[in-house]
Amino acid sequence: MSLNKVDIKVVIMDLYSGIAVYFIIWWLVFFLVLPLAISPPNPDNLIPGQDRGAPESPKILKKLFIATAGSGALFLMFYYCIKYDIISLRDT
Repeated sequence: MSLNKVDIKVVIMDLYSGIAVYFIIWWLVFFLVLPLAISPPNPDNLIPGQDRGAPESPKILKKLFIATAGSGALFLMFYYCIKYDIISLRDT
């Protein structure tokens, strides 16, 4: 079984489209997760010039992991819906 030029272009475009969709989903999930578990700083411990709205411990690595896992799950659901024509993006 050999792939001709058209098939290779379709596979590459599907790969790039999948990466683009994952990237968009990841950023959306990251911005949804970002405000979770934020605790405001204690007013007594503020350093001069520190913003009162800045979180005391933002826990960015934990949120990056949650965003990556969540977007991976959402991307897989999206992929299977498209692959098995549960949601069709083609004009029929």
